[in-house]
Amino acid sequence: MTGFHGVLQPVSDVFKLIFNGQLVPDESRKVFFRLAPLFAFLPAYMVYLVLPFSRRLLLADPDASLLLVLSLLFLSMVGLSFSGWASGNQEAAVGSIYILTNLASFFLPLVVSAASISFLARSLSLIDIVEAQSRVWFIFLQPLGAVVFLVSILRLIERSPYAFPSVDPELIASYKIEYSGAGLGFLIFTEYVNLFTMMGMFTILFLGGWEGIFEMPSVIWFLLKVYAASFFVLWIRSSLPKPRLEEVMARTGWMFLLPLALLNLILTLVFVTFVRPLI
Repeated sequence: MTGFHGVLQPVSDVFKLIFNGQLVPDESRKVFFRLAPLFAFLPAYMVYLVLPFSRRLLLADPDASLLLVLSLLFLSMVGLSFSGWASGNQEAAVGSIYILTNLASFFLPLVVSAASISFLARSLSLIDIVEAQSRVWFIFLQPLGAVVFLVSILRLIERSPYAFPSVDPELIASYKIEYSGAGLGFLIFTEYVNLFTMMGMFTILFLGGWEGIFEMPSVIWFLLKVYAASFFVLWIRSSLPKPRLEEVMARTGWMFLLPLALLNLILTLVFVTFVRPLI
């Protein structure tokens, strides 16, 4: 029914979600409840207007594409939290609060790490950032920033070990608890689109984007790096234990990642201002 060894099962699941009806709870804010998945879905896909897969494979190249991608990601995550509020369900509202606290605790270190890369490349353009890594990838110049960025996106994309809104016993607190059918499908797709986007950003900022070590189509290089980074995230997901919520929010976010991100930014500014002119 689902092809050879079930390879068509994901396609079957997609059609099942699309054609299942959406039940609208009586206590929900009905208009917002129906629109909330789109509020999360549209910014997530608008990222691909400016996210380059190669030097030529992109739809637009604004001068501040780094800021634009980060802004759209932020709006998409706020849209996910909005869906919990629109449900009119206390448990879903708790899931929305989880997402907002994630943004407060982890998005700022991620932005500070990206700012360090911007200073190092002297540009806010993702194209310029990749071209600045033609000799050496920034992961070798910014190992601290790479660690901060990766740990931050592990939380923001809600993959383990920090997947509180989507695992037991916190399952009842998921912001998706009242959604079914196409609405649930949009929310799930948005989470995985954000996963690919964040891995793509990590590849562009730290792994040289589509730059490779031997001749091969640049798009292939980019996708290989993205999938390798995604595999690493999934390996972490299956290997590490799940800490307590307060440990993640306070110790990992505010007491660990943000100070490290600020330290990395200061070191980058010192290097760019005083050391680079002497080289």
